[in-house]
Amino acid sequence: MKIRQFQGRNMRTVMAQIHAELGEEAVILSSSTLPDGSVEVTAAVDDVPGQPSAVPLSGMNAGPSAAEARQIERMSEELARLRALVEQQLSGLAWGQTQQKMPGRALLLRRLLAMGLGWELAQSLLEALPEEVEQSEEAAWPHLLALLGERLHVTEEDILKSGGIVALVGPTGVGKTTTIAKLAGRFVMRHGAGQLALITTDCYKIGAQAQLQTFAEMMGVPVHVAQTRNELETLLIGLRDRKLILIDTAGMSQKDIRITQQLTAGYSGLVPLKNYLVMSAASPLKVMREVYQAFSRMGLKGLILTKLDEAVQLGGALTLMAETQLPLAWLSEGQRVPEDIERVDVDHLIDRAMVMLDQNGQAAMESAMQLGVGKEFFDAQ
Repeated sequence: MKIRQFQGRNMRTVMAQIHAELGEEAVILSSSTLPDGSVEVTAAVDDVPGQPSAVPLSGMNAGPSAAEARQIERMSEELARLRALVEQQLSGLAWGQTQQKMPGRALLLRRLLAMGLGWELAQSLLEALPEEVEQSEEAAWPHLLALLGERLHVTEEDILKSGGIVALVGPTGVGKTTTIAKLAGRFVMRHGAGQLALITTDCYKIGAQAQLQTFAEMMGVPVHVAQTRNELETLLIGLRDRKLILIDTAGMSQKDIRITQQLTAGYSGLVPLKNYLVMSAASPLKVMREVYQAFSRMGLKGLILTKLDEAVQLGGALTLMAETQLPLAWLSEGQRVPEDIERVDVDHLIDRAMVMLDQNGQAAMESAMQLGVGKEFFDAQ
């Protein structure tokens, strides 16, 4: 019996090689996929004619059948579930060992996670903690908060003073229109209605236009509507004498492929247009990351956090800020116009997170750590 190994880009290529060198009577002994994606097949042919014990070449297909493909897919899914289960169990075991060997570090990690910080950020802060400080929780905790503060930024520019063209972008339901009204109300109190212009590009939700119109009438400011890029540019030229132009954009899901088609994306006029991402502080960290990833393609100047009154943690937002270096411009909570919005510094932001610390579910956090779902649990909450 002649036994040979063949390699090629795919099964069809290998089959052609076997057919050319060993003929129609060749049988396949084994096949495998190599790390680079190529295929390796071991084939043989009898010197003496006889019934082959392996699969004849003529009976081989270039690829698996539909039933075989479904079976392979099910096996892959099952292996993925088993791997996740093993990783969770190992994570739980490692957590238990950490509590036994380094109880001080374990306690600090629990506190960071209770703030709502992401797993990697919490671990990174602990790694940056000097060893001599780590031994004392009383000294270590303020040091950790200082390290966290170094990774956060707030915008130095106050648009209510500097003016310009500002667009609020973000997903549906995060409070963009209400935030526009709060900013507009504060600006009018300082500079008067004649220095402000309001534009809406949200032609999908009639309710959003009506809401903005109601706020605008109370302030004595007209609302302009732009449905196309040309209309927006014409309006901006005509309103160039206004100190501040606020643009309310259409809310879109972070999964919507039309995000980059927003009218304020890629605008390049004489006066720069600044896109501020509006995000709910009550959103899970995983969702925040998805929202940022989607809207960052528009070019973002800063972040506005809303619905602080609905959030139980602030750690998710702090994690996003640390990961993306997107500076915070405004913090908003409640529905009062224009009172419920403020500019904050980093220290005040961390203080707010600390105030909310006790509201986090410590019991649920401990249960998750014991079950070994650490990273997945805390990055998804």
